[in-house]
Amino acid sequence: MTVPVIVALDCSTSACKAVVFDLSGETVCESRRYVTTTSPRPGWYEQDATQWAEGLADALTSVADLLPPSHRPLALGITHQRETFVCVDRDHHPIRPAILWLDNRAEEQVARLGGDAVQAATGKPRSTLPSLYKLAWLAEHEPDTLRRTHQVLDVHAYVSHYLTGVAVTSWASADSTALVDLATRDWSPELLRAAGLTRQQVPELAAPGDRIGGLRPEVARRTGLPVGLPVVAGAGDGQCAGIGVGGLAPGTAYLNLGTSFSLGAFVPGRPTYPGLRTMAAPVPGHSAVETLQPVGGMTLDWARDLLSAPDRSAVEAAAAEVPPGAGGLLFLPYLGGRETPVHRSDVRGAVLGLGGRHGAAELLRAVVEGLAHDQRDCLDLLRQATGADLRRVIVTGGFAQSALVVRIFSDVLGVPTAVAPEREGTALGAAVVAAAAGPDAPYADVPTAARHMTRPAATVAVDAHAAEYHEAVRPLRAGVLAGFDATEHALTALRHL
Repeated sequence: MTVPVIVALDCSTSACKAVVFDLSGETVCESRRYVTTTSPRPGWYEQDATQWAEGLADALTSVADLLPPSHRPLALGITHQRETFVCVDRDHHPIRPAILWLDNRAEEQVARLGGDAVQAATGKPRSTLPSLYKLAWLAEHEPDTLRRTHQVLDVHAYVSHYLTGVAVTSWASADSTALVDLATRDWSPELLRAAGLTRQQVPELAAPGDRIGGLRPEVARRTGLPVGLPVVAGAGDGQCAGIGVGGLAPGTAYLNLGTSFSLGAFVPGRPTYPGLRTMAAPVPGHSAVETLQPVGGMTLDWARDLLSAPDRSAVEAAAAEVPPGAGGLLFLPYLGGRETPVHRSDVRGAVLGLGGRHGAAELLRAVVEGLAHDQRDCLDLLRQATGADLRRVIVTGGFAQSALVVRIFSDVLGVPTAVAPEREGTALGAAVVAAAAGPDAPYADVPTAARHMTRPAATVAVDAHAAEYHEAVRPLRAGVLAGFDATEHALTALRHL
């Protein structure tokens, strides 16, 4: 008996992952290859794009080897880190390292080019995240790079070219660049000019679910996958994560706890809201509205590494025994700046209330609580702006596997918090899109595919006592934040002495 399956590629910030799902959303096999991020200057982050191709080829080869003979791939879906781009020559070889989404070299360009008009057209508030501003930086600081550039490719287009020989991206992928008009789902001529590009220097746009082409013979030979396997246009990792964890259900928000923390919800239409990011969704008639904590996962890793030597599990267990409030500590989790509700790359974090009686367990708990309160700020803003009645949050990503994190987040958010049963929820979202691609696809549309391929998540109920404590903290924390900006200006000046 032949078992139909979908292959999903997730080229994230840290790794290129290949995951094979059956049509009920169960994982058949998976593999990953890690990629290296370099930082040539403080605040600059780059990757060698050829590692994406090598990584995905190796990962695909591994899953093809693991795939039982009875399983037949129907299609290959794509998802990826957003906003990251690479400049390539006519042979589609990188001219320089790819510039990542978390790179903040373009502050001057954001100040000059960003604003209400850009957000109205693209749904993207002022921020160094979108490619627009970093491309404008290249035009000013590396003009020869853009002169030599045949095309600027997001990760989707680069992967598409490797797989099929055609550089195509989805408008639900390119949307994050702030070069795509939300209303037309096409490249904006005005914003391309602002970035120093021509229309010929950007890839063709496809709709999510469109079939881009078939797997090239060279890639098929290397990986062991079928020649001509349909490659399907996907979407960015945030939107795919929302789909893959069940975020299409009414009253549900999704929270991706990865390198960054991204909280979002699917809403009808193409609305834009101050301080929030509207992302094109691979769901007809809907958009994803998101918040962002750019270094949420990095902050947790920093705290764990700093406080957990030599035994990470022991200090996490000890932190779970510390009562809510961490002995009177308040952590402001802005080690890499803020994005929601206002872009402030110069802001840094703080620990308030620190005393000699505090140890590693209290400090780790304070870090998790501080990140959770930041996400509560985001949830409140998302509700207020969109009017959505968000009564449940589903978490996914690496840090969703921590019982300490999920417990504290549930109590601070004040709503039942569920852990997505599929750890690779982002890849599953890409598989859902691919499973609804074309007239002969297994499912008629993305919502139908999502209903069949996503499963109910185990819910962590709110602890009433802890939630009451955290509600009392909310106005106190708001008062601290209100006075923090003035202090932060002084600290910024101090850092530059």
